Amino acid sequence: MRIKLLSSVSVKANWGESVMLDKAGNVYPTIDGMYHPPASTGEIERTADWLCQYIKPPLFNKFRETIMDWLRIRYANIWFDEPDVIDDRAAFMNALLYTDKHSEELWQLVQEVAVIADDLDDKQIEEMGQQDENGVDEFLVHLVNEQFLRVRAGGKLNPEPENNTVYFRISSRGFNWRPVIEQYMWDTFNSPENMPSGMWIGTDKESRGEEIIYFDGDPRDYFSANDWYDMKVFSSAQEKANAYRSRMNPIANKTRIESHCSKIIASAKAKLQFK
Repeated sequence: MRIKLLSSVSVKANWGESVMLDKAGNVYPTIDGMYHPPASTGEIERTADWLCQYIKPPLFNKFRETIMDWLRIRYANIWFDEPDVIDDRAAFMNALLYTDKHSEELWQLVQEVAVIADDLDDKQIEEMGQQDENGVDEFLVHLVNEQFLRVRAGGKLNPEPENNTVYFRISSRGFNWRPVIEQYMWDTFNSPENMPSGMWIGTDKESRGEEIIYFDGDPRDYFSANDWYDMKVFSSAQEKANAYRSRMNPIANKTRIESHCSKIIASAKAKLQFK
């Protein structure tokens, strides 16, 4: 059985690909197709661009100032190290980023830094770039690791055709991911029958330096008996709603149909005391 990671929130990932969850349970594509953002000069741009493109306030506010610090460093470095482009506004702006593949959202922050720097003298620009770029990069990666959980289906690090396990790799410290993982499994597979045969939860060795396994086995052993019963009830309610949709005339009032289906789901949630 091949697994697909599905999200009702923002992204659909095909077999073998990975997604990232934030602490609220929102789902995002991984950073530029990679499972772990490396900390090194130049690589910070990919991480910053991913954050600018996919993460919205208020969560983005946790990263914004660090990204701006990096752009200020880049501005100062270009100002003093590449004087040939100072008089060419377009060339100077382009030199701030390592590649020409970036989101419009990141480019807006570049322009914001440039506008601020236009009113500074050489000494002030020099002070603006006194931080270490590698240090800022490492801190940004740390922030990403603290706020997101990595999920991959069919292989912990790489796709394995016969692998029917979903892997949850934790980089953060001191946060209880269990409710987020449980809700993700419910939202993704929506019934016990669709569950994969295996689930693995542990620390991300690449970012934490050690691998601690919290769970490795059948998802039925992870969810409590009550959770499993609740899942079956909720799945039954979804099936009833879908059956109602299929019985109704396709050109009937769509709002009324969806209202009735919402009541079916709401009734199941009330019964199970969902929040």
